[in-house]
Amino acid sequence: MCWAACDRLAKIAAHIGLAERAAYWRGTADRIKAVIIERAWSPARNSFVSTFGGESLGASLLLHELGFLRADDPRFAGTAAYGRK
Repeated sequence: MCWAACDRLAKIAAHIGLAERAAYWRGTADRIKAVIIERAWSPARNSFVSTFGGESLGASLLLHELGFLRADDPRFAGTAAYGRK
């Protein structure tokens, strides 16, 4: 949810014309997203996991309203498919 908070702060700042703050929060959101993708993706499971390096399914990133991944992203499909097993 840290990523979601920073993403929303960036969008709000841009909406109200605070370009410098929008850039700051966008950069922070992008860095958090990169870490999540690197450390919470399990190639062995072909899905996101709930904790960095963990084994349990972590599907909260699939919530459409978060906008973390597009629905056509293969990692989205892999996580959704793993959840149906």
